[in-house]
Amino acid sequence: ERVYDVTGLLSQGENTIEVKVTTLMGNYIQTLKDSKVAQRFVLKRKQPYVSAGLIGPVKLY
Repeated sequence: ERVYDVTGLLSQGENTIEVKVTTLMGNYIQTLKDSKVAQRFVLKRKQPYVSAGLIGPVKLY
């Protein structure tokens, strides 16, 4: 569980919080079908996709 204090970043009134979720490098490399270097890495490692992402609920305090 991660907690981030954004108090000093908020303005009076409505605020927007943007959360960016990125994939693991191994998962990304497997999507690069046109890259010979990437595919060589994929074939050498033979690793399956790894689950990644946000698990909720996300809570704001």
